[in-house]
This record gives sequence, structure tokens and C-alpha cells, in this order.
Amino acid sequence: MEISPELNKRLREVLLRCGPLDDSSELRGLFVEARLAPWRNRVPEAKSAQGRVTALIEALHDQENERGENALLLFVQVLGDTMEPGTACRRDLAALARTLGGDAGVEAAGSLALSDAHRHRLVQLLALRGEILTSLDRQTLLEDAGLAQFIAKLPLGGSAEEFAAALVRTLQQQGQLPGTGEPALLPLLRLLRERVAGHPAEVYFLDELLAPYEVGRPLKLFVSYRRHSWPFTRHLAEALAQRLRAEIFIDYQKIDRADFASSIEQHLRTSDVVLLVVTRDTFGPRIHEAEDWLRREVALACALGKPLLLISVDGQLPPPDSDLPTDLHGLGGYQGIPFYPEYWEAALKRLVEFLTRITPAREAEESPSPTPPLSRSNVPTLQRSPTPQETLAEALRLLDEGDYEKAFFLLRELKERGASLRFLDLDQLLATALRHREEEQRARARDAAYAEIVLLERSRFTLPQARLAWAEFQAEHPAHDPEGLAPRLAVPAPAPAPRPRVSAEQQALLDTMLDPTIPPPERAVAGQRLAEIGDPRPGVGLRADGLPDIVWVEIAGGRCRIGGDEGAYQSLPAQEVALST
Repeated sequence: MEISPELNKRLREVLLRCGPLDDSSELRGLFVEARLAPWRNRVPEAKSAQGRVTALIEALHDQENERGENALLLFVQVLGDTMEPGTACRRDLAALARTLGGDAGVEAAGSLALSDAHRHRLVQLLALRGEILTSLDRQTLLEDAGLAQFIAKLPLGGSAEEFAAALVRTLQQQGQLPGTGEPALLPLLRLLRERVAGHPAEVYFLDELLAPYEVGRPLKLFVSYRRHSWPFTRHLAEALAQRLRAEIFIDYQKIDRADFASSIEQHLRTSDVVLLVVTRDTFGPRIHEAEDWLRREVALACALGKPLLLISVDGQLPPPDSDLPTDLHGLGGYQGIPFYPEYWEAALKRLVEFLTRITPAREAEESPSPTPPLSRSNVPTLQRSPTPQETLAEALRLLDEGDYEKAFFLLRELKERGASLRFLDLDQLLATALRHREEEQRARARDAAYAEIVLLERSRFTLPQARLAWAEFQAEHPAHDPEGLAPRLAVPAPAPAPRPRVSAEQQALLDTMLDPTIPPPERAVAGQRLAEIGDPRPGVGLRADGLPDIVWVEIAGGRCRIGGDEGAYQSLPAQEVALST
């Protein structure tokens, strides 16, 4: 077994701290165990604990028993079994054993140490208990684990086992997640541990894998928000504080510019997750100001690679990149959790579950009473947990009314609760709601862009920008023009260039060329001379813009029929051709 300098250093540190290496007799006591018995006569002698560790690693690292098991790996496992459960030494030795038995050739630095046996068992467990039968299931799994950024990197088709193997391999090759510094596999293991609840052996297996990383420290949250959304933000922070052991930083008082780097940056750098409260006014005109606090906070969080979660109040989402400053481009690609006052508890539960999956945080030990939902006039709040039938009825009503965002939220909640419906394919209905929701979001973006062009068209100072924007908009949405902008924003055709005056010489040469009674040689000489001094006839030569000076006719793109004109000179056979748009 090859041992890297980094692993050798870690191995020496753990063995010196946890091993019975003060004298050789204590060390020999471990070799009585059956797994180490083949090497009981090779226990090294040395004058110090450091010397014994060095000699022990040297003596065992390249030794194997008849089953091909490495002697050093067996020693670490035996030593770990002698430690009290839950102690730091037991956890550290278990992690060392996984590292020594793992296949480091396909794993990036910082990835979770997995032996071949553990990797195989994890793939099988994920395929069996991970609820990943369909491509929608697989996308949902990644979103719920906070790993949506890997959706585009994975094949969502194939069998459950093929997808599980590809997912584990991809996460291990990723190594650490930016921002948290944790192995990319950890959020998946935490989510899987929730899904195998009720199967003690499988929970224990996942607990063993997660043990070195479950340090139990408080979760550190940074909340970025606009002042007008303070009532919602405060209510959310209080609810999270009841359900999580968390340190929640909220800038509820103005921070002097001089303190920005030392206060905001300090809290951002030490945070586990950044929550961005998105409301209707979050991305107003202020977002384009360089000194806007929310912009500075979010841009710094993105630059630091922090996990950023959108709290989408009433389903609000960031605008497209074209409407954002460059340092916030890509914000729409971050994961979001919609919050509606009438479904407050369901959204809060999802947020808490999400945070515990992507971080080493723990839920609060005591089960608090539910946080009362935000009040809103004329909107009833749910006083109890609705039945699956009631949730489905509400979702179907929202679908019929065209509120696809809320309908998708409820249908997904229904699926996560494991509702069993006899006559309805919930996955198919979810996919339909998702498709309509995406169409609705595209329509909102289209209408917002159209409204901006309408505004630009009304002023003569912004009319040129309106024409440019209209050309781009029409290329993407050729049939959308509810206010009839097309005639008003059509680019005026250039005025025809004035015809040059015909000189007496040109007219005489034209007369000679066009007179059929004059011999052809003389007419040819006249044509050559006319070409030298300039032919004034329409359709000959070039316009001022460089195009041939002829009458141009616009032909729309698409398929058309040409040829087949009976009686025409040298007519081509009839055929269909495609003209690019």
C-alpha cells in the first residue's frame, strides 16, 4: 500500500494520540486479536512512542493476509474497535480506516473517504431507498440535497443503479463544495439518512460515514434583505431560531461604510449559508447602485462561493441577467424555496430540512410550537395539517386558476409526504405543473421586457434604444405585440440616393448602344467608353451603401416554390427551396 506524505502525517498523529504505544508490551496486546495474529511476531521494538509508530507503519503497510487484506488497515480497525463509541479517537480511526481502504485514484482532494465495499453498499442503498425511479425524482433528489448545480453534469436517464453510481462518482470527483469546504457527498448522505428512517442497519451505516463530520456546532446563517421586508425577515429568523441551533446574523441597523469590510465581510466569510429574501422590490433600481448594501452582500457571497438560498416570498424570483449588474449574473440559477403566507409551516419545514442537509447543523432538541403564519388580509391560514385529499383539491384548484407556482409547491409537498393516490399519477401531474410553471415564468419575463420597450418608445431620447431592443425582442417573440409597437419601431428605409445628372457624352453613348441599326462593333465601343465614365442607368453599379443599384424585394424566410414557369426563357424545373430567416 502506497501512503502519501499527507496520509502518513495524519496516521502518525492519530496513532500517537489514540494508540497504546507507551511501551512494546501494550502494543503486543493488540496482536492477540485474530485479525492481527499473523503478525504477532513482527511487533516492532523502539525506544519511544514516535519510534514505535514509525516502525509499525513501516512493518505493516505492505503486508497482506491470505485473503488480501492489508495489515496496517486491519491494525487501525482493531485499534478503533477498542475505543469507546462516540469518542473522538473512535471517529478518527474509523475515518483513517476508510481512507486506507478507499480508492483514491478516482476521488478529488477533500472528498469523503470510501472503501470499495462502502461505495458499493452506498450505491445499492441509494438505488433501493433513494426514491430515484424517474428523471423528475432524480432532479428532486439533487434539489432537496442542495446539489442542484450537478443536475446538468449527470445523465438523468438509465436505471436507478446506473444513476446512483454516476452520482456518487461525480460528487467524489468534485471533492469539496465551494463555500462550506465539506465533501460534496455529505448533503446526499444526510438526505438519504432521512429517507431510510425505519431501517436501523442502513441508518447506522450512514451514521458511520457521517460521524467524522457531525461536529454539532451551531449553524451560521447570514440573511440579506431589503428594509421594507423586515417584518417577514424577522418572523423567519425567529422561526428558524426555534427549530435550529443556529447563529443568525441580520443587519437590522445601518452599518457605517468604514465598518463594511470588518462586519459584513467577517460574518459572510464565517457563515455556512446565505439566505436572500426575494420580494417584489428586491431588484428595483437600487440594485444597480454600486453602494447598494444588498448588492454588495450578495456579490460578496457569490465571490466567496457561499451556498446561497433564495427565500422567494410569494414565489418572486430574480430577474434575468440582462436586468442585473454583472456581479450578480447567474443569481437566477440558485436554489429557491417559495414562501406563501397561507402555506407558511410547509415552507418553513422544507427550509429547515434543506439547511440540515447541506450543513452539519442539528435541529433544536425541543420540539417548538408552530410559528404563527404571517397575516394577510382576506387570505385564510391553515390551522391544522391538511389531509392529502385536501392538499390535492387545493392544488387542482390552483392549476385550474392558472396559479402554477403555488400548485407545484403543494403537489411537491404531497409527494414528499408519500401520499398514495389510486387513480392519479402524481409524478405526471407534477411534470405538467412544472412545465406550465416554467411557461408562466417565461411569459412574465417576456411581458416585463415588452413593458420596458413600451416605456423607451414613448421618449424621443430613448427611441434608438427602443428600436434596438425591439429588434432583439421580435427575434425571440415574433408574434407578441399587444400594443402594436411594430409600425412605430420599424427602422425607416434609407432614402434613395439622388440620380446623377446625365452628361451630353453619356447620353450620346447611350443612344449609340441602344440603337439596333448601328453595327455591333460600334455599339460595343460606346459601351466600353460608358463603363469608363459611368453608366447612369438604374440597376447598374452600386448604391451608396455598397449594394447593387437595383430594386430590392423582401422575401420572408421559410419554404417556397421556384421554377416551373411555362413559356419563360430557360425556366428551371419546379422545386421547393428553404430560405433561412
